[in-house]
Amino acid sequence: MHRLQPVLLLTIGLLAGCGQVSMFGHPVGEKSNASEVKTEPVARPDAVVNPESQKVKTVTLVLTPQIAATLAKDSRFNAGALLDAIKSELRSRQVLDDTDAHASNAEIAIDGLAIKPVSNVILFGKIISDSALTGEIRVRDEHGVDKPAYRIEAEAKVSISASGEDKNPLALLYQQFALLAGNHLAGFPAKPNSGFVIQPPR
Repeated sequence: MHRLQPVLLLTIGLLAGCGQVSMFGHPVGEKSNASEVKTEPVARPDAVVNPESQKVKTVTLVLTPQIAATLAKDSRFNAGALLDAIKSELRSRQVLDDTDAHASNAEIAIDGLAIKPVSNVILFGKIISDSALTGEIRVRDEHGVDKPAYRIEAEAKVSISASGEDKNPLALLYQQFALLAGNHLAGFPAKPNSGFVIQPPR
């Protein structure tokens, strides 16, 4: 047994120079440089300012004639809540600044809304539904030049009170629409949608 000790010590000494190894279940030697590399977290698009972003000083919301009459009769739709969600998102992206005289003006035209229950089951007084909201962003720069319109198709699964007592039942849908609008004006690509198709009004 005593004769094996010099051999083991020599082997440990050789392996220690090659980095960290394990002998008899215990680490031997120094850690390699590769194990000390740290990965920095990737910044989310909404956490940074893109130099290609489009600054706007005003945002207005309009309803196309094809959908205005329909939405006027739908108590679930709230144009004011939608506009508030959009403005809040744009401010968080630093692309909405009403004090910037050189910024553009943005108009968002809503042309479609669809709400389709997932099933006939009412769970805890709520109806789970797939919802979709579509429209276009139209931006006019400080010189009055219109930029190409950008289409938005937002989708969200919403929970709507069967009694109709919700003050803002489509809040999640508005947030998703605002997020896509923010992505566009901030210069970041939109995420692919889930495939829920909105049907045009008849």
